[in-house]
Amino acid sequence: MVVTDRFNPIVFDLGSSSARVGWAGTDQPKYVESSLMGRKLSDGTIDPSPLRFGNKKYTEPIDPVRCVSYYDGEWSIDPEILAPITDTLCYSSRGLNANAFERPIITTCPSTSPSSYKKILFEHFMETVQAPAFFVGDTSVLSIYATGRVSGISVDIGACATSMSVVDKGQVVQSYTYPVGGDFIDQFVLSRLGESISVPMSDMTDNFLLEMKLSTIREIKHAACKCSHHSLPTLQVSPAGRSARNQRKSASGNGSIHSPQGSITGHHAETFRLPDGTDLDVSSVSEQAAEQLFRNHDGGYPGLSEALKAVLSEASDIDDPFVVLTGGSSQFHGLHTRLVHETESMERPPLIFPFSQWTHRSYSGYVGASILASLSSFASLWVTPSSYSEQGVDRLINTQ
Repeated sequence: MVVTDRFNPIVFDLGSSSARVGWAGTDQPKYVESSLMGRKLSDGTIDPSPLRFGNKKYTEPIDPVRCVSYYDGEWSIDPEILAPITDTLCYSSRGLNANAFERPIITTCPSTSPSSYKKILFEHFMETVQAPAFFVGDTSVLSIYATGRVSGISVDIGACATSMSVVDKGQVVQSYTYPVGGDFIDQFVLSRLGESISVPMSDMTDNFLLEMKLSTIREIKHAACKCSHHSLPTLQVSPAGRSARNQRKSASGNGSIHSPQGSITGHHAETFRLPDGTDLDVSSVSEQAAEQLFRNHDGGYPGLSEALKAVLSEASDIDDPFVVLTGGSSQFHGLHTRLVHETESMERPPLIFPFSQWTHRSYSGYVGASILASLSSFASLWVTPSSYSEQGVDRLINTQ
């Protein structure tokens, strides 16, 4: 149901890979924008638009930065990036084309985000944007709300990290974050296919060319990679990817996935057509990419299945374990089935929400925030300018 009142709240879902915005009461965001920006190192200024790979030239050195990131065990948000993203999502004709200072605003934040993270959100939306009302919602709680429940375990696999949170009656009682997510997988695929991906552009910095290559890597990951239903052995040989020039340049627009039968070896080779018409063999990463989520890595990450089992074992107070699989990096085909297989032998196997049939997996936090903000009781939760000035930001961030 779409709420059409002129004071209908704006919903912001700020992720480490993309930022989403829309109206309360809608089941999907109206506009999605990359949260990756380009900071020009020569003078320290930031390009006021998200980093794009069209005809725009970056001849000056740039350092791509994200609005939301997870580094060294802590979530952080860059206020310099937050401002142009807000302008793009709200005021731009490509976004809501609305005045954010006239609408209540609800935004998401990670469960383990520090007080400094929430403080930046409050100061930006209450002081810079001057919203008439503001609320910060926990992404894990909102993801549970999106399924019509108030308790469960949220498994959020984002670009920067994987977070697991135990939610009980709308409150996070336990939360763990591991530094393995979509970026980690991108680097894995890059290490195997990077040398075979050419960037036919000139007058670009090395950093920008790398980001263009990573953009192609992400297309390959979403189009060609899937999750095996069972554990795979680690590759002993890591081919860099084999490419063959395709003479049919008519398909040189968007990349696409093909699976031609190998005529010599007899194996089923998977290829991805690059924008220049080259067919790239991606069989070396088609299943191994998603497998990186299940490996034991440095930083205390035991692998997705083992981490989930540990959380389920500690959440003994939950009678019927209910798991919500969410996040942009959770969209591998077969991931849901793999987790079901690896947890079904537990004494209390969880009910893992069948996201393979649910289109909102990548932005369930947005859906939950949209539901919450559309309720008549939401007005009792938000912070107004008067309460913000009276109580102060330090006190408010401990009550939200």
